[in-house]
Amino acid sequence: MKIKKLLQALPVFGALTSIGVLANNGYVNFPYPTVISANPSTHTQTLSSTEYWEVVRGDELKKGVPISFTSNKSVVLLSPQHSRDMSRLKRAPAVEENAIELRTLQGKATLSATYNRDEMSGYGFAPGSAAVQANKLAGQNATLRLNQKISDDDLYLLHVKESDSPYQLNVESDVLVGEEAQLALRADVTGVKNIKSKLTIQVNAPDGQSIAHHFTNDKVAFDTPLEHIGARAGLYNVVVHSHTTVDGVDVKRSIRLPFVHQLESASIDAFALTEQTSKYVDAEVSVNVLQKGRYGVVATLMGYRDDKQIALATSEAAQDFSTSDTLPIRFTLPNGAKGPYQVNILELKDQTRLQRFVQKDLETR
Repeated sequence: MKIKKLLQALPVFGALTSIGVLANNGYVNFPYPTVISANPSTHTQTLSSTEYWEVVRGDELKKGVPISFTSNKSVVLLSPQHSRDMSRLKRAPAVEENAIELRTLQGKATLSATYNRDEMSGYGFAPGSAAVQANKLAGQNATLRLNQKISDDDLYLLHVKESDSPYQLNVESDVLVGEEAQLALRADVTGVKNIKSKLTIQVNAPDGQSIAHHFTNDKVAFDTPLEHIGARAGLYNVVVHSHTTVDGVDVKRSIRLPFVHQLESASIDAFALTEQTSKYVDAEVSVNVLQKGRYGVVATLMGYRDDKQIALATSEAAQDFSTSDTLPIRFTLPNGAKGPYQVNILELKDQTRLQRFVQKDLETR
C-alpha cells in the first residue's frame, strides 16, 4: 500500500551540516554539497491512484458490502477504526484473516497471500488490520463479508488496491493556498471514455477537523477562512473519491493530496555582492519582514568556468528577524571559478511558520 506517497507532493531539501557561526540572532550559513541550478517547483502536484477506501459499519459487513474488481490482482484490506460504545470511544475488534469472505456469482472466491500485520502498522494502518489478495476477478461484482463476532456500530476501513487496473484516477492540484482561499483541482479517470465520473471531495485541517467547502469549475472554495498558516501545525489535505460505472462494474478510486495554507510573511527586495576573493564570494540579501520570525535564504552563485556560465555554488543562510534587515550569505568557490558573478535567489524560508516562497526576478543594489 503506497500510503507513504502522501507527502511526496511537497519537495524539501535534505538536512545539511552547518559550517556557519551562531550569533545572538541565531545566524547560520552553510554550503550545499550539490549545486542547485533551478528554482524548485512548488505550485502544483499530480498524483495517481488505482485504489480506493471507505468506512463501513459492522452491520454492513455482516450483511455484505458490495465490491467490484477491475484487476486480476487486487488486495483487500480491513482495518479496525474507533466507534462509540456506551458514549465512549473504542476500537473495533481486530480482523481475523480467515474471517474475510468474498462471494461472486460463481460462488466463494479463493483468497491468498496474507500480509504481515507489523508491516501494515508501519504504513499507518491500525493495529488489528488484515489484508488478503483476490486473483482473477476482473470485471466481476462481489460481496465482502466479515464472518466473526463484531457489533453493528463497529467501524472498519475498507481499502482496495488494484495495481494493474486500466482505470486510474489522476488528480492535479495546488500545493499552496493563499489569501484567495481557493484550491485549483482537476481530476480525470484513465480508461473511462464518454462517462463522467462522480466526484466526492473532503477537506480536513491539520487537526483532523472537516472544512466546509464547495467545488465548482475545478476550484475548491472554502466557506470559512483557513486558520492554520504554514505547515507548523501539519498539512491540510483534500481527499477525492471518484465513482464510475463501466459495463455494469463499479469503478471506485480515492486519493489524498496535501496542501499548505500560506500567507506572505516576508519577501526579498534585492541583493548585493559585498566581497569577492579567489576562495569565496559574499553577498547581502535584503529581507522585507512583515511578521517577525526566523527566515532563511537559499541561493545559487552563477559565474564562469572554462569560459562557460554555470551554477558554481549553492548556499543557505538564516537568522532571526524582528524587523526588515539584510542577511549575509557566503558562497565557497570551486577551483577555476571566475566572475562576473550573479546571485540567483532560489527561495525564502519562513522557518517559524514553515513556509517556503519561491523567488522571481530581483534587483541588484
